Amino acid sequence: MEKILQKYHEHKDNPSDINEHLETLYNLARECSHITEMGVRWVSSTWPLIYSNPKKMISYDIVTAPNIDEVLELCNEYSINYSFEQRDFLQIVIEPTELLFIDTLHT
Repeated sequence: MEKILQKYHEHKDNPSDINEHLETLYNLARECSHITEMGVRWVSSTWPLIYSNPKKMISYDIVTAPNIDEVLELCNEYSINYSFEQRDFLQIVIEPTELLFIDTLHT
């Protein structure tokens, strides 16, 4: 998980519109086995969520971030059950989840 931890710290330690909330996301996610993320954008919030090592995590966004492949590769490397779907989340029914993180407008 070292590479995922490194990415988590990169995003947490660099000023952005969400960096100060990443530790809270990680602490909440540690208590959950299923996580759903709506809105990926720069893949900042994704790192603490997958670092919590859930049994399953699904991310949705209407566009595919160029660096989502890195998340997919590292989750595969560390055997984290993660998937990304480019979908309009207003048109889907999600699986039962313990943590639903919605950041779709990023405002």
